[in-house]
Amino acid sequence: MSQVRNEQTKLLAGNLDRLSSAFGIIGVVTPVIAWSYEFPTAPPATAKSVAFSLVWFAAAVVLHLMARHLLRRLRA
Repeated sequence: MSQVRNEQTKLLAGNLDRLSSAFGIIGVVTPVIAWSYEFPTAPPATAKSVAFSLVWFAAAVVLHLMARHLLRRLRA
């Protein structure tokens, strides 16, 4: 039963890590690229939009750390 639990834990940790990558791309990478290439549909680079990106980045970091914490629970 321990091997099944380990595999389920690894699957959940992998999903959380992929979700954290998606949060980083959606909230940080996309706006930075839009601002650097001056896309007409990009929101203006104001303090509010930068703070919004920082919130997305923080959420990505939290999800990644949750995934790492889950992997520490693996049993031998």
